Amino acid sequence: MSGRKAGEAMDWSRAKTILIVTFLTLNMILGFQLWTSSINKQTEIAADASGTVEELNRVLRSKNIRLTDNLPTELPNIQVINVKFDENMKPGVKKP
Repeated sequence: MSGRKAGEAMDWSRAKTILIVTFLTLNMILGFQLWTSSINKQTEIAADASGTVEELNRVLRSKNIRLTDNLPTELPNIQVINVKFDENMKPGVKKP
């Protein structure tokens, strides 16, 4: 049994504290799993790039298509493109 007597009220502040700590711990565990799975997926994509090139070459050969150059196996670093929405560029709206 719990050490509470029959007419004794439950300590709600303690129960809330236990629930908050439990859910914070659960969120940290789930966040860590999500973070590690995204890192693993990025590693899989990088490792699978050579297989993708081999698969593409096989399909091209089966369709009698020849490439004169080799396909790149590494992903190039691409600059970030910043896009801004301009309300004046909507179709049908004339510029003032």
